[in-house]
Amino acid sequence: MSARRRRRGQKRVKAISAAHLARAEKKLRQARFFVDRLQEEAATSAAARAAEVQEYYFSACLSAAQSVFYALDQSTEFRAVERAWRAARSDAERAEFNWMMALRDDDDLVAHVNPDDTGVAGAVLRGALGVYLRDDQSGKAEAPTVCEKFIDHLAALVETVKARRGAQSTG
Repeated sequence: MSARRRRRGQKRVKAISAAHLARAEKKLRQARFFVDRLQEEAATSAAARAAEVQEYYFSACLSAAQSVFYALDQSTEFRAVERAWRAARSDAERAEFNWMMALRDDDDLVAHVNPDDTGVAGAVLRGALGVYLRDDQSGKAEAPTVCEKFIDHLAALVETVKARRGAQSTG
């Protein structure tokens, strides 16, 4: 499936509809729900099951967060808004956003780093103290932090879309 996750043969509509925006906002709420559960699990779980449960919440959070993007990406208008939004970001922010989008597109959390900097290869971390990812920008990142940053980026993108829609309706 393509990185944009459109169904085969599905065509983009021209404008971002209220339904696209509503779906994106719902997916933001879902992502926030899952990151809250991830944080709770990280703070309270017994080590023996913590990593697996955290990985489930991490995966759910990333899936919901990416759905924000894909809900908006159903229109050709979004491409222009997205380009402008990306252009307004620093190189580091764009790289971070691209990395976060690729985490679920690839569906493979291959390089994990534990708090003691020992690496674990593979998609499953059972028995670890938490879920960490190797971030090319900063070295390592905790899964809840990755999710929070991703949600923040996507929330800013949704706000940009809303501002654009508002400007068009008043202009």
